[in-house]
Amino acid sequence: MVKGVATSIITIAILMSSLVACGGSEINQVDGGPQSASNDLDSESTTTDAEPESTTTDAEPESITTDADPETKDIEAPDLTIMSKHPTITCLNGVFDKFVNVFGMYVMGTPEAPESFVNHSAGVLAQYLDNDEDGNVDNQKVLDFLVEANRVVPLWSQSDSESFYEETDGGALCEERVSFGASMFLDDKWALGGIKAAGDWDTNLEEIWHIITWGWDHAYPVDFGVMRGNSQIGEAMDAARGGQLQNPPETYPEEAWYKYYDPTCEYACQIYEYFYWILMANIGALDPQYTDKCESSKDEWHICTKEELQQIDPKAYDLLNNQGFELPTQIPNGLYRGIVPVGDNPVAMTFDGSHLWVIDYYSADESLVKIDPNKGTISDVFPIGSRLIALGFDGQSIWVANRENNSAMKIDTQSGQILKEIDLGNEPSDMVFDGENIWVSVSDPRSGDSLIKINPSTNQITGTIETDRNLSGMVFDGRNMWVANASDNTVLKVDTSRDVITAIVYVGGGPTHLTFDGTNIWVTNYDDDTISKVDPTSHKVIDVIQVGNGPTEIAFDGNSIWVVYLEDQTVSRINPKTNEIIKVASLNGFTNAMVFDGNNMWVSNGPEKGTVVKLISNESLGEISRPNSDQLDTEELAIDLNAQTECSETLVSDCVAAIINTGKNPSDIAFDGQNIWVLDNGLIGNNGPTITKINPDTNEILFTDELEGSPSDVIYDGLNIWIGGSILHKVNPSSNIVDVVATEVGNLVFDGEHIWGVKGWHGQELVKINSVTGSVLSTLDVGMDLYGIASNGNYLWVSQPFDDSITKIDIADNKVVDTFPIKIDKPGKVYDWVSNTVFDYPYYEETRPWEVKFDGRYLWVAHLNNASISKIDITNNQVLASISIGDYPQDIEFDGSYIWVVNCVCNGVGESIPGNILKIDPSIDRVVAIITLGRSPEDLVFDGSHLWVANQYDDSISKVIP
Repeated sequence: MVKGVATSIITIAILMSSLVACGGSEINQVDGGPQSASNDLDSESTTTDAEPESTTTDAEPESITTDADPETKDIEAPDLTIMSKHPTITCLNGVFDKFVNVFGMYVMGTPEAPESFVNHSAGVLAQYLDNDEDGNVDNQKVLDFLVEANRVVPLWSQSDSESFYEETDGGALCEERVSFGASMFLDDKWALGGIKAAGDWDTNLEEIWHIITWGWDHAYPVDFGVMRGNSQIGEAMDAARGGQLQNPPETYPEEAWYKYYDPTCEYACQIYEYFYWILMANIGALDPQYTDKCESSKDEWHICTKEELQQIDPKAYDLLNNQGFELPTQIPNGLYRGIVPVGDNPVAMTFDGSHLWVIDYYSADESLVKIDPNKGTISDVFPIGSRLIALGFDGQSIWVANRENNSAMKIDTQSGQILKEIDLGNEPSDMVFDGENIWVSVSDPRSGDSLIKINPSTNQITGTIETDRNLSGMVFDGRNMWVANASDNTVLKVDTSRDVITAIVYVGGGPTHLTFDGTNIWVTNYDDDTISKVDPTSHKVIDVIQVGNGPTEIAFDGNSIWVVYLEDQTVSRINPKTNEIIKVASLNGFTNAMVFDGNNMWVSNGPEKGTVVKLISNESLGEISRPNSDQLDTEELAIDLNAQTECSETLVSDCVAAIINTGKNPSDIAFDGQNIWVLDNGLIGNNGPTITKINPDTNEILFTDELEGSPSDVIYDGLNIWIGGSILHKVNPSSNIVDVVATEVGNLVFDGEHIWGVKGWHGQELVKINSVTGSVLSTLDVGMDLYGIASNGNYLWVSQPFDDSITKIDIADNKVVDTFPIKIDKPGKVYDWVSNTVFDYPYYEETRPWEVKFDGRYLWVAHLNNASISKIDITNNQVLASISIGDYPQDIEFDGSYIWVVNCVCNGVGESIPGNILKIDPSIDRVVAIITLGRSPEDLVFDGSHLWVANQYDDSISKVIP
């Protein structure tokens, strides 16, 4: 997997510190035996592995109690990327062809050294240097010495080692005075994944610690110096051996607990070995529950646990635990933040009950990877194609969604053989198994996405559900499939036994992924940084949880909800009973997928880091209540997404009370205190413009009359109906007499005394009109392209869509007070989860403020370009909230408690897709309901009891119960 100078890798990272319990991953492994003294020892020389030479001199020794704190250097945490060459020491290249930079030290492997060995040794070294795995070196002073001395960890065979020394004059010809000290040989014991699961020893624990010991000797000679009589560790070792002995005796005293008989290992060498033994006992690596290392080494050392060390060797215990040295406390397992190479860009994962499966979007040679989740090692790699995007498991076979061929592939879990490839017709996006069938969401930009149902026994497509939505994540709740729709901020409930949609629930802005906790559906809303908690029976959003920046992936582990935040690059756990965010930790990369393996949560990261992160949590949050099966619905009413139907309880809690066919193309609507007035602007069809009067109690059409010119809007001023446009009309609501009183003024608003409107082809003038006579009182040149107007009786606010600004006007003085920009940072971002990139919308800073409405306290602005509505504090012009609402927000109304927005969901004239009306709770700035309307809803008004909406392309009026 070495690719040029650097190879992109996927890593299995175990988050420690605040988020997870420390202690290493469980894995099985192989062992070697104790190495010869020449392999164990350290040296000042670059030529051999001979006895170490201390730097301790007659000068006053250093001590941790008197040293100033070492300067902390900004060193990036290693990602264990394998490089093919050493970046600076060229004499090592050739003999070694694999290099890993670990905080400035290098682990090196020869061509015959497996990459898994190189990564394992690099992981052990990283865990020794950063034992809490927080990305920062535990003792910078020790590391600085080792890096300056070019301390390396070679992985090679005995013959390669001998050849290297011969060819380089014992290593002396290798520039930069490379310091070896000890080696890992390929026939040593290798516990890939750690000794806890392997049940056998890992020689890396010994040899790599010997290499690091040289740094402790030089950094703290008074405490860890290897010269006789000069250090605390020397005093402790003398006590352990029964005296201060320069060379090993023929027989140690019977009471000694450290007995090292190698005659070539003098005092300094003995300290190196003793330091290793006391550290292993202190971190629990010799505990008999893991390996037989302690039992097999009892002739040399017989203290197996930390408790025994405290009792038998109190000097060593005190040195390691009570004097402030940041020594390792956890057993390295080689999985530093769990790093294991897999591929370039992992985009999806699944678990088959024993193995984790990962697909790489870019690679064709290593596209499907099978991982042992206990060992954290790759079990197999299958080249099945590129542009793989989703995974599923049907209980026997792995299923893969392939965008290259627009297909679903059935894969044998043992051989990796493609058993069947099924043509889907369009690009797949996601894949889920419902216990009987594989479901695949496929994208069709022309007609909307579809859900395809595949029988895994017959390998046949058995059903298709077409939608007009842009489908994203899916989850199965044991009975129904739930599918997120980012296009209209809803989730669909699908009865998988009948292949019908039975409910639509509005959630939040940009829903992307879902999970089920046994009771509720959880939905991440990327655009507004929330999680929606949905009751799957009542179809209501029962909680909205404000979370981090850009929530995407979500999963349930039996106790907690786990959420990944794309833009923060963090992960958190949520208590599903209290909605409390429990922990947050950094992921250091974009995240594509998350899956639970029954014990641990796994997260895959994309091309910037190429990692798979193993999140560990043993904390129980208590039992999650399960729904009573007797209360589950038996058969819900199917919903036709393209049919114009009245809202029902299966859809939302608010309903359309009536749909009135006006016979025209309604474009605007007003209420005079008694009747509803509907304007047809005459732009569609062969009919001329008209005004229609409707009784809101009986829904009866009372009056219709033709208008002149090109009318645009209608309002009521408390006495008369006013119709704006190319010709201003005044209508007496009692007599129904229509008068033409002025010309060219539209987008009308009443300030309590005067009528205001916009005049000019590009709306450059604001016109003030006498509400009795209709005469023009004044004009104010505000700027180009004026549109929506709102008033609180003292001020006007006018939107300028093509300038992305709002102008505030003092009504009494008829002067501009302020003009302020409306720039919405979020929503307005698009996440491409294949390339792991967050894009701004093409018109990111052109939000097109359109309609405006004042609710008595705040100004509300609808934005066309980024399909949102913003809430503005009129005292300081600050945007307090921006809420994603769908496609094209057309109008805003306030009913005294809630803000209502009509959403066109239209892309052109004659659009057949129904629009909707959104109910926003201004106290929490969240959409709390959605109601399906007719096609192209344009305007709405509240009559004190109902909301009335003009559906322009349906020739109808919807009467809505708020």
